[in-house]
Amino acid sequence: MSRRGIDQNVSSDTSLTFGETRVTGSDIRLLSSNGWISITLISFFFEYLNSRVFTSYKCSLCVSPEVTALLQITPAVEFDAFLEPLEVHQKDLIIFSISDNTDHDNSHWSLLVFSKWDNTIFHFDSMAGHNSQHATSLGEKIMAYFHVEYNTQLTEVECLQEKQAQDSGIHILAQAEQVITYAAKARTVTGCPTLTEKYVNDFRQKMLKLIWKLKHSSSVYKIKSKNRDPSLFSKSWHEEYDRDRF
Repeated sequence: MSRRGIDQNVSSDTSLTFGETRVTGSDIRLLSSNGWISITLISFFFEYLNSRVFTSYKCSLCVSPEVTALLQITPAVEFDAFLEPLEVHQKDLIIFSISDNTDHDNSHWSLLVFSKWDNTIFHFDSMAGHNSQHATSLGEKIMAYFHVEYNTQLTEVECLQEKQAQDSGIHILAQAEQVITYAAKARTVTGCPTLTEKYVNDFRQKMLKLIWKLKHSSSVYKIKSKNRDPSLFSKSWHEEYDRDRF
């Protein structure tokens, strides 16, 4: 299907409810118009990764940006209220989205990754240094929560830099998928390949295509409900996803 065809088909349907996230027509237009990525789109894709990719890996978790925002203003001793229900102690790779803006409008986003395999927190920032203070602050609390000695500085990873300010959100979505795919096999984040410009530039279209497929594939998959039942996708969906990465 052409890009124009996907844009029109997705936009013609006003919303997609996936798990606990509702993607609206306004969110979808942000993808097709090269706008700032909304917190809803990040929540949707993180939930998709948790319910689709991690059903196989089971070792990783993307924490929703809403929960991460609460962690940023919460003492580490109170993290259990937010993280225990997510079964974080059973995960080896935990991913957080960092925002520099408390209301999340026109935010600069970066990716914080806690790897138990490496006993290290990695920070991927497409505007190097911009979110370092926010990432360091949350990183220290994460280390305290998991009782890991925080005796080294947060590891700033050299990563692809954004060309436009509104692209930081799409960078963290692409980066999250890249880190998960690599680390779940390598059992380390160290050495994760750098994203290419083409991969990031194509990611908005991949998101539109994913939303369109999910919107029109209700008979193909089941998504997790509020009672946290495991998500299941059909064999045909797995084969299609693995073939073209959406």
